[in-house]
Amino acid sequence: MFSGLFGLFGLNVLFGKVAVQFGWTLPFLLGDVAEFLLLLVAVGFLTLAALTREREGPGSGPRS
Repeated sequence: MFSGLFGLFGLNVLFGKVAVQFGWTLPFLLGDVAEFLLLLVAVGFLTLAALTREREGPGSGPRS
């Protein structure tokens, strides 16, 4: 979940940079508040995943 949301955030930032660089108007870019909320939710999922993995103890990660 984190990867998908953070990927969307990254694409939005990348497309925003391209739009500014080339003077394009892209209708699908998120606004400032929506972009921040997307990042906030992605970081929230990352934190929940880290806390869950820590609570499960050693050897519960994907490399075990």
